[in-house]
Amino acid sequence: MSTKSVDIYERKVAILTEDLRLWILSQPHLNSRIEDEFLRGFLRCCQYDLSATKIRLDSFYTLKTGIPSVMTERNVNQKLLDICQIGIGIYLPVSLKDRDFRINFSKYPSRIHNNSMVFKYSDLIKLFFMSVEVNMIESRNLESQQAAIIYVIDMKEATFKESLQIDFAFSKKVLQFTQQGLPLQLDEVHFINVSRYFICILRILCSFLNVDLKKKLFIHNSMDSFYKYIPQKFLPAEYGGKNGNMKTCIRKQIENLLKFEQYFEEDDIYGVNESLRRKIQ
Repeated sequence: MSTKSVDIYERKVAILTEDLRLWILSQPHLNSRIEDEFLRGFLRCCQYDLSATKIRLDSFYTLKTGIPSVMTERNVNQKLLDICQIGIGIYLPVSLKDRDFRINFSKYPSRIHNNSMVFKYSDLIKLFFMSVEVNMIESRNLESQQAAIIYVIDMKEATFKESLQIDFAFSKKVLQFTQQGLPLQLDEVHFINVSRYFICILRILCSFLNVDLKKKLFIHNSMDSFYKYIPQKFLPAEYGGKNGNMKTCIRKQIENLLKFEQYFEEDDIYGVNESLRRKIQ
């Protein structure tokens, strides 16, 4: 992108950011962050469509009230940092060269134990959502018009007993928030090393997805089928790839979360007051 193109692009984004900020301040029910990087992150996610961005931003704060175990008390504490060691929602350093989308990688743990602590499914989702938000704000690549990622989940350690503990009502709310409120544009979602009984569980969860996202979700019971979409070299070294290693990516994730410690401490003051929402005539 030339210097002139960058200047034009920056002016356009600055205008959209200010328009979005003024809209937020005009909404009596909405108490939202209005910092430039936060607003730009939502704009990138919505491909700089101002109307779509307003809807997603409002949904972000509206839907968060339905999953308080995930979207409140989001503190960067020792418990959260211990969960990081599992490898949840880590971003791999190299993008797919032919598509320029980052890969977000997670390991689904069996019986979530770490340092003598037991974590809940909601704790893992909380960490993932926090990492998504940090990445949204940190992504400042002017060449990229999208904030899209490819999400890969390794289900190898997931047990049958674990599958019986899945709360479908909670999962439905999480998926609704992911689709309508989370500042994240998913290009594809791949579940790898999926056992027979977890395939059934995932198919039930798929019923909560919109038509567009269903087309982007793939379940693999063999790595050969997965490699048709993501070549092995784009995986971490632990999986025979050349795209960083889990330990380094986890360390980077922890560093980023610690940088946003104050950001998350302030988080609970933002939200919506439905009694002040303007009624549509």
